[in-house]
Amino acid sequence: MTVSRYLATSPVSKNDTRLFLRYVCGLSESQIFTQADRELSQEEKSRLDRCVSLSADGKPTAYIIGYRDFWRYRFKVTEGVLIPQPDTETLVENAISSLKKSRQSHLRILDLCAGSGCIGVSVAKELSESGKKTELTLSDISRDAYRVFSENAGIILKDTGVVVKCYCADLFDAVNVDVRENGKYNAILTNPPYIRTDVICTLSKQVQSEPHIALDGGADGLDLIKKIVSQAANFLTDNGLLLCEIGYDQGNEVKELFENAGYRETHIICDLGGRERVVSGIHRG
Repeated sequence: MTVSRYLATSPVSKNDTRLFLRYVCGLSESQIFTQADRELSQEEKSRLDRCVSLSADGKPTAYIIGYRDFWRYRFKVTEGVLIPQPDTETLVENAISSLKKSRQSHLRILDLCAGSGCIGVSVAKELSESGKKTELTLSDISRDAYRVFSENAGIILKDTGVVVKCYCADLFDAVNVDVRENGKYNAILTNPPYIRTDVICTLSKQVQSEPHIALDGGADGLDLIKKIVSQAANFLTDNGLLLCEIGYDQGNEVKELFENAGYRETHIICDLGGRERVVSGIHRG
């Protein structure tokens, strides 16, 4: 069977099939088309069939191939870690834009509920390339996440000069000592669980395959967000930035949480699809 024939007859989406062809056969995106008549070996065909079978049964593609491309980088993911999504790049884009404008030449950043580390690592990498001296702290309650973001940070931030600290802890529990010894953070970036508990069972099989600890935000979806917003000011510098990913219908409520906690210049930021995706605010100490 040829590459083009496999792509045409695969029972899963063309996008996923192309990813499997790249993963199994070592082809680039362009080679899938320039080498369309290339015959697949029996081993390649068997491995592709296995990938397609897992995908058809509802296993997310990122878990099958072991990575997800996000922003400009490739992040390792495992089944114990939330899969990075394109909508989260809205938070990354706004963090980079805001922090590049900072007059501070030395920036301390905390990625809370870090998961794969895609947010903090992407931001730190971009800032380091712009000449900003950057320290990045990543923290997550999940031991699986800790292992994955530690590895991703080590690979992607190698030789950048970014100082990285990794913790496995609940919210701010592990960073108290870091703040006392090294100062507060210029920015806290977070994608906490924000889906209402009763909604999770209605989501696709692929989403339900992801760790519920990274999805379940409680009865109103705001359990973790409320805790983060109420505590974050204790760890932010004056004029420090808080950016929090939210659900599409949570903007006004989360913006009010920010304002009640004393944040100024609060904004609801929409993703490319026009959905509410991030709330931002500035801490005035």
